[in-house]
Amino acid sequence: LCALAGALGILFAEAQSFGVTVSGQPMPALAAKSGRARILVIGGLDGSAESVAAARTEAARRGVAALVYRFSDPDRQLFPPPGEAYAGPGGEAHYLWRRLLQRAPDRVYIVNASAAADRLAAALEGKIPATIVPASGLRKALGSVGTLAASPWRQEIDRRLARSPEVVARQLAVHYGHDLDD
Repeated sequence: LCALAGALGILFAEAQSFGVTVSGQPMPALAAKSGRARILVIGGLDGSAESVAAARTEAARRGVAALVYRFSDPDRQLFPPPGEAYAGPGGEAHYLWRRLLQRAPDRVYIVNASAAADRLAAALEGKIPATIVPASGLRKALGSVGTLAASPWRQEIDRRLARSPEVVARQLAVHYGHDLDD
């Protein structure tokens, strides 16, 4: 994938995966060019190869991050995902949810409407602005993105990272270290 991107004149910071399926199949992700706004494009949440291809192509063209995995059973994906993390049929949703919360993008574009896309956009409400766009409209949607304000979730992550070690220790001490059973 990196060789193909390089051949197209597109330089990504890295090609990676954001998780693995129960069968061990990697779930591909493309990293954004450094210095870009934190935009994340998600393709495949509708279960179609079309949305994966559109996300991959437009993310590469714009130099933004993308999660490009074709979910085999998107209607079963719930957000935030319930149950044991990464196990069973909902494991893919756990990987996607974790990636979103770790990366704290300022805007998420979900390619093609689906029940899973609706659930993800609703779960992100108030944290990260999410827009569901048809594959045919993704280029226009990404082209109209100007300067983005930090999402509420990114602001929260930045606030947490700015804490001093003393503050973190005091916050942890409220819940931990009181009962030291063997």
